[in-house]
Amino acid sequence: MIAKPSILDQHRESRSIRRPPASDSQPGVPEPFKPAPFPATSSSPVADNRLVVGPRVKLSGAQILDCDTLRVEGHVDAALESRVIEIAAGGSFNGAARVEAADISGRFEGELHVTGRLKLRAGAQIRGKVRYGSLVVEADATLFGDVAPASQADNAAMAERPSAQIASITALLA
Repeated sequence: MIAKPSILDQHRESRSIRRPPASDSQPGVPEPFKPAPFPATSSSPVADNRLVVGPRVKLSGAQILDCDTLRVEGHVDAALESRVIEIAAGGSFNGAARVEAADISGRFEGELHVTGRLKLRAGAQIRGKVRYGSLVVEADATLFGDVAPASQADNAAMAERPSAQIASITALLA
């Protein structure tokens, strides 16, 4: 005779502990935390090393290196070596930045070296020493200081990134 499962047996099964599949880790040792990937917020290719400084955030005395894209919505006092800097309207950056491209709607004060395109949007305010590969300026943007196209020698020096340049950028923050 075949035994018919009872309601009690079904209840016991539903309350039983279900263990996850076995892994390479040892029993009793928790798995390491694995963060979810950072979602892309623009139409550009996904950048692995993206830093966003939010609208009410102040970042001061930093040296930011190996960052693909820095987006400033708050306030940053730093030395930066990056691929791209984006300064949103209401955002500000004080210090020195060496980047491939810059898109500025807010304020920048200090030394800015852009090997590629520097785009100043309406309302942007730039003050300091500026070197650029190409320049796009929208109406109502302001640009004050020592402004000139970057020479090939300047761009080659930036590509080499000697430690003296990094030290001089850091000295600006001191």
